[in-house]
Amino acid sequence: MKSLFPALLVVLVLASCTDARLQRLEGDPLPEYDNKLRLEGEFCTEPSGQVVFPIKVLFILDQSNSLQCLDSENRRFAALNSALRTLRSAPQTQFAFVGFSSWVRQQNFTRNLDDVAQFLDPAGGLGPATDYQGALATALRLIEQDIVATDAMERARTRYIINFVSDGVPEPRCTAGCDSSRPPDSLYGVCNTTRDIPEGEYVELTPCQPYNQPQQIVRRVEELLALKDIYSVGDITLNSVLLFSPQEIVEGICPGAAAQFGYDRVEAQAALLAMANAGNGVFRDINLAQSGDDFLRVDVSSVKADYGLATMIAHNENARRTPRGLEPDSDGDGLADALEHELGTDPYNRDTDGDGYSDFFEHHFRREGFDPKRSSAPAISCSDRRDRDGDGLAECEEAYLGTSPTNPDTDGDGVPDGLEFVLGTNPLLADGFMDPDFDGVINIDEIRAGTNPLHADEDVYREQRMLYNLTDLGLKQFENQNGRTEDRRCYRFDISRVPLAVTTLPRERGRNRVLIHTRERLSRMGGITGISRVACFEAVYNEGRMKNPSSGVIDVSQKALDHAHATLAQKLGALADCPYFALAEDEWFTRPDLERFINRCLPGKIQLGEQLFTRAQINELLDRNMDQDAELRLPTRAHELFVPLPSFREDRHCFRPWEFERVEELLNDMVDACMTCTPPE
Repeated sequence: MKSLFPALLVVLVLASCTDARLQRLEGDPLPEYDNKLRLEGEFCTEPSGQVVFPIKVLFILDQSNSLQCLDSENRRFAALNSALRTLRSAPQTQFAFVGFSSWVRQQNFTRNLDDVAQFLDPAGGLGPATDYQGALATALRLIEQDIVATDAMERARTRYIINFVSDGVPEPRCTAGCDSSRPPDSLYGVCNTTRDIPEGEYVELTPCQPYNQPQQIVRRVEELLALKDIYSVGDITLNSVLLFSPQEIVEGICPGAAAQFGYDRVEAQAALLAMANAGNGVFRDINLAQSGDDFLRVDVSSVKADYGLATMIAHNENARRTPRGLEPDSDGDGLADALEHELGTDPYNRDTDGDGYSDFFEHHFRREGFDPKRSSAPAISCSDRRDRDGDGLAECEEAYLGTSPTNPDTDGDGVPDGLEFVLGTNPLLADGFMDPDFDGVINIDEIRAGTNPLHADEDVYREQRMLYNLTDLGLKQFENQNGRTEDRRCYRFDISRVPLAVTTLPRERGRNRVLIHTRERLSRMGGITGISRVACFEAVYNEGRMKNPSSGVIDVSQKALDHAHATLAQKLGALADCPYFALAEDEWFTRPDLERFINRCLPGKIQLGEQLFTRAQINELLDRNMDQDAELRLPTRAHELFVPLPSFREDRHCFRPWEFERVEELLNDMVDACMTCTPPE
């Protein structure tokens, strides 16, 4: 049973078509057609499988003097080396270090052991104090800088794991105030005083202000985790480890250590447990006298996960919703033809002045020095016209907007950047739940519906919006190119009321390109960047008197594709028996062979459906739907119609499945003619 899927919007794009030149037959009155299209088909996700995450581990290490008594055998270094061996065994991992006492030392993320040698050397030196707050503040800067320097798509798959290791409570702990009658703390001399703090020590300490208080430490941990949402990171967790040894062992090495260093295991447990809870991590209490060398281990294994469909969006790039209603946009640049005529730009060319910036882009930024009719404006030329991520924006346009040139959906809301820019929403902000036109319909629902998110059109939304029906078919098994079975989650979609416009492209009047954009994500893997795919279909609509497909339905279900392939194979098999071709048992004809047969054996005009086709138009029909080896130019599996967005090319991936009926009629005519047509001498 089909279920309504209101959160999906489907974008459909239709490629070139020459039906405007086809001649209708005389006879019955022409039917009237509406301007609505329906698309039915199936979508399947990427195969289920092992998911490999980039893993970046930050070790925040207490290097206070007390460790010389508590860990005299340097067990922590054995644990560190064991952890690094595990990390280096997996190619997707990196590690970084922050060492702290009264000072803080850091090493950014690396895989080179030489870079972290000072943190693995027991003779590397210890210092006074245990400055938790300074260490966490340094870690916050280190991780944020690494996140910013990482590509958005990589960032969204990356797991940051922070291991905070200490043997005691934060020291010094300062309360607010500088009462002259109160002496500075006797142990560290930095609390309750206005004296200058040496450069590089107590990095966040402000004279006379609280420092290393429990609420401050927890707040720093919360700020670390907040980076996940701010930058759309895959995951960030903080674990804490308390190192301790039995008191008799410590006192045996350092008599009077408890008084000298202020060991308080209970208080340290509470502090580190609070940090782990705030960091969505795990607290571990390690007795160095009994524990092995694996207490800093990190899990670098892959994860078995399934992909699921997160978003489906339909969009006719040749039909533009404006305050005046639905208008044609013949070149699909985002500017309606009527506006292009007013501006003096070419409605059949997305880039009238040829400077690399689209007409829509230049008109949008006209107050910032852009002009769609002058290649000299802007003064800064488009240095890179590539579109590596396939989102419809050139590299130079992405640089100006601040969007990612390698991620088609910078803000991760399921709508490609180029579509967001044309429709007026913000590709840098997940603004799907905003309602800038105050019509009671949020942006994402307007985009899915094909209405205008910047114009109050609740009546259009209510009466004319596109409708989506999506049915989850569960996991299906397919055989891959290596002969192995793989599982994909599949869905049946039914998208109706897709509006068509009367475009005016020369020789292609009425052509509409409809795109279906999909976004799939890993189940149970929050924050992981999804995969963007697109399918493209073409239809024709001309003033209500011509519509192809005339039924108003494009069916690309697996059943429909199987029928198309089987029918073509059957008709070609019948044609292969024709004496005209005189094929040997192991021979087959090519498309050029068929075209030569048509030119020799069929009349100059042929009725296919309701139109008369000339020979030239028939050859174009075959070229669109059949490759050189006379194979149907259509995937055998329905989900293969959806290609990764960066790989999408309109000339290769836009289909008109409704033309297969015409190809079938043509092959029938060829079979009828082949018995009486003789080959050339």
